[in-house]
Amino acid sequence: MAPQHEDKETPAFGGAGAAGAVHPARRMPSPADRELLPATLRWLAALPPHVRPIVTGQKHPHVLNRLCDAWLWPMRVRNQFLDLLIDQRGNRRGFSFEVLDEISTLQNYYVTQLTREQRAFWDEHRTLM
Repeated sequence: MAPQHEDKETPAFGGAGAAGAVHPARRMPSPADRELLPATLRWLAALPPHVRPIVTGQKHPHVLNRLCDAWLWPMRVRNQFLDLLIDQRGNRRGFSFEVLDEISTLQNYYVTQLTREQRAFWDEHRTLM
């Protein structure tokens, strides 16, 4: 799912533009786009304090709701990070530096810490198979 970036030319949450059209990569907003969901709050609390994306949650709660939803699925979370950090459409203003830094820090944590733990788990249990 493509992130909903703030910019002056397109609505913040995928609404209709000047011509009344909705960009095909966007969807109509839902309540989950405007506030952190309970599952997302629990996920944030479980993260180490130094990687918690607090500003991202304040400015872009929909981004964290989607990352939380994808967190246990390596390919999904990888795609979420790629969509957030690389502009696929070429017409976005993008995130603030502070938000980009938080997303990059979280991605680094996911790749270095969690994938290392997953590999260790499977290495340990591979002998049982």
